[in-house]
Amino acid sequence: MTYFLGIDPGKQGGLSVVDISGKLLLTEVMPNEGTDISPHELWNLVGRIKGEFPEVRCWCERVNSRPGSSGKAMFTFGKGFGYLVMVLVGHKIPFQLVPPSTWSKEMHRGIGQQFTDTKSRSLAMSRRLWPDETWLRGSRTRIPHDGMYESALIAEYGRRKEVSMQSSPD
Repeated sequence: MTYFLGIDPGKQGGLSVVDISGKLLLTEVMPNEGTDISPHELWNLVGRIKGEFPEVRCWCERVNSRPGSSGKAMFTFGKGFGYLVMVLVGHKIPFQLVPPSTWSKEMHRGIGQQFTDTKSRSLAMSRRLWPDETWLRGSRTRIPHDGMYESALIAEYGRRKEVSMQSSPD
């Protein structure tokens, strides 16, 4: 069975897995060590995902520089993204990079204009698709973690793309 790993990269990002039917099987926050992504914990997490879901394919948000960010911040972000790519390559997980505007346009369809920002739209759609999921990082947390719900939407976006490619005539 094919599984779909969605990744919202960055220190506050997340990783989620859905199956071919769109059922959410796993959602985790990006492992951190101080102010950086932890390459060792990321390696272990992705290895566990590959072990549980051997036929996993990854869809990862393609990131760009942000105007106004310091050089140090951009270097740290780029280093974390490099860790992520190398962990996927090391575990032999095929991956696609998808721009945020592409996956969010598809996944925010049907969400009303009452939500003024993309994070609110993403949370609303995530709650619609997986109503039993709280998106909380832990039992003491009260605010949904955007890395968790956005990585789930990226995984679902990848699933929909793969399913539509399989069902379209050649």
